[in-house]
Amino acid sequence: MTRNAGILLLVVLGLTPVRAQEETSYLDIVKTEHKLAGLFTKLYNPENIGDKTPVYDSIKWMFYEVLKDPASFDFPWHELDMIGKMKSDDQALNVYSWYHMVNREKYHYVTLLQVKDRRDRIHVFMLEDTDSDLNDSRELEQDLENWHGKLYYQLITKRYRRENYYTLLGIDFNNSQSTLKAVEMITIRRNGTPVFEKNGFMLADGSKNRVIFQYSGKLAMSLRYNKRLNQIVFDHLVPLHPIYTGNYQFYGPDGSYDGLAFEDGVWVLRTDVDARND
Repeated sequence: MTRNAGILLLVVLGLTPVRAQEETSYLDIVKTEHKLAGLFTKLYNPENIGDKTPVYDSIKWMFYEVLKDPASFDFPWHELDMIGKMKSDDQALNVYSWYHMVNREKYHYVTLLQVKDRRDRIHVFMLEDTDSDLNDSRELEQDLENWHGKLYYQLITKRYRRENYYTLLGIDFNNSQSTLKAVEMITIRRNGTPVFEKNGFMLADGSKNRVIFQYSGKLAMSLRYNKRLNQIVFDHLVPLHPIYTGNYQFYGPDGSYDGLAFEDGVWVLRTDVDARND
């Protein structure tokens, strides 16, 4: 064997275990995805009326563990079509969110935040809801251990002064009387830890930690990011009759729209937004 051939053989032999390890890791993720898909089917099967808490617990810990694998960061999770799956525009954050309906008056929520830091290390954080009542609590602080549960369904990435801001839109089915929707914003510290931003929203009554909408459980409300307008656009809610002012289970859209525009690192309220063509 020539010297060059020997060097080439050593290189190939050195790469083989790495490739084998990557392939094994990918196959393990595929197997886990299939198991998770089966568990989600059980969780959301209306014919299965027993206690689904064990299924719910199995999902969150199985999903949490597999997301620690770096190979899972860009995995598409096509089989998991019953949950919220979002990736930030800067490819640094994945958000996976789902819920468990205990009964019509009580829901549990879980969100997994998968972060890739500046050194390409993967960090996974689990948000589990507390039993506290969110309602119109726009000023209460949230952190990784104290989170008001909701199902996140849209992730918006904005940048200001070399800092990325991640805004999450979510829904809390609350109970049979009312539904809530929320707008919240997080940033990622250098060590990869997510932090809920304080005073990230400038509303008519001052600076708030989040935006909360509560309305009748019998009605629907639109809350989405509008790319054309470059704003978060939402239905303007009003009481169905003046006597219900402050009683949010009797609130609903009046046909007009308001918005939030991102300015200097803060979402600022804009009223009477023209979103008729959207």
